[in-house]
Amino acid sequence: MGLGSIKSRYEGTRELSGGIRRAIDPGLASDEQVILHSQGGYKDNMRSIWKLGRFYLTNHRLLFFVPSRIIFETPLSNVREIRVEQQKYIAGKIKDTIAMKYQSPITQRQSKAWIIMPDLELWRKELFERASLRVSEESLNRVMEELDSVSREIVTYLWENRYATISKLADLVSAPNHMHVLLKIRDTINPVAKKITGNPLLLFERSKLDPDTGKKVLFSWWLVVPAEVRQKEKEPLLDIFDEGDHIQVVTEIVGVAEEDISINVTKDMLTISVNRPDKSYCEEVALPAEVNPNRCTRSYSNHVLVIRLEKLPSDLL
Repeated sequence: MGLGSIKSRYEGTRELSGGIRRAIDPGLASDEQVILHSQGGYKDNMRSIWKLGRFYLTNHRLLFFVPSRIIFETPLSNVREIRVEQQKYIAGKIKDTIAMKYQSPITQRQSKAWIIMPDLELWRKELFERASLRVSEESLNRVMEELDSVSREIVTYLWENRYATISKLADLVSAPNHMHVLLKIRDTINPVAKKITGNPLLLFERSKLDPDTGKKVLFSWWLVVPAEVRQKEKEPLLDIFDEGDHIQVVTEIVGVAEEDISINVTKDMLTISVNRPDKSYCEEVALPAEVNPNRCTRSYSNHVLVIRLEKLPSDLL
């Protein structure tokens, strides 16, 4: 069954009682596009037996198709929660599944379904993004319960103010340095949030327009907007700090050894690169002040590269 046959048979489907739509193949409307499709299993809170079939995620809905009929479909706008839960699957094996709460288009009541397929994490991220789920106050409170006091203070500030530079957050919690805050976000706040809600809570943006004021905000941390999670998770963290007599650049480079990283410094530009057969990375960073190319130090630990660049005397504050 190819995707072309799905699109061409939309006119042949019809509504039946109980909300089950029968067709030779599931059909798509003219404005629908298939985002993902995969074999998998489905069950809901009305049945304990897993059914095997094929899932389709489109830009409008999620549907589950077995030969001759669709047994489950929901508009993405009706999805209320997505998280990973372990369930007994076929032959009693415990497997990770996607647990999904949604408003039934038939009863208008909240229902729950569990789905499983290969590439479960990819499906979870796509569903979360396409459903435009947002961090609710209830979810935020569940995350806060598992955080230490410093992490809670960081999250509370961002909940109330939407964004902040790492310098502001360091001052807020009287951190000994910026790296302390970075590690709190990377190793505590976001892992706890991902465990509870399925997604990180804080995202770093090099440049973003504040939707309330239209102001361009540079190098700041924001509470997560789920539609941006997939794209931003692929972008490495990079932050620049003006420390008076020197510039400090912090960036995250995963999956390399320190000797794989090359840096090149001119008076106003820093280039960071990795060239290996299995990984290629290059980042050019415009510096906010002129530096001495011969006065540069660096350290690399826990996938975080820290570069210190001494300013030229004429640019000292």
